[in-house]
Amino acid sequence: MKQAEIGAAAAREEQLQSIGREGEYLVSLLRASLRGEPPMPVPNGLDWEQLYRLSRRQLVAAAVWRALKKEEQCPPEAAARFRAAADGALRKELLFDGARAEIFEAFEARHIDYMPLKGVIIKDFYPAKGMREFADNDILYREKDRKAVDEVMRARG
Repeated sequence: MKQAEIGAAAAREEQLQSIGREGEYLVSLLRASLRGEPPMPVPNGLDWEQLYRLSRRQLVAAAVWRALKKEEQCPPEAAARFRAAADGALRKELLFDGARAEIFEAFEARHIDYMPLKGVIIKDFYPAKGMREFADNDILYREKDRKAVDEVMRARG
């Protein structure tokens, strides 16, 4: 192994150690959720509140819930919080999908060229609806259409 590879491996190991048991379990839950496999066993002394806060901060609580809902050791109050976050993410995705469809229809009616970006596209690669949390609709459009886009968006409120 080259010195650079050894250094990179050591840095990754240090990062894993610094995320603590909650971070390590979070990664395990995400892997399980995406791959449809069981997560690692719940670590002793896991701080469920910290796991929840970390998953919310990283916008992955809905994806975590997909794996966590099968975990018998999850305390009911933690399960309720993760379930509520997942339900909210799904509701938000459905609302965003509807709003985006209306925006695209208005763009097409005005012959505005556009392209959806980022989360709007990526969400469809997840195993289930509502797993990819996002906060906005990223849409690319031509500079020449800025005024028309502004009019469409203002008309929507």
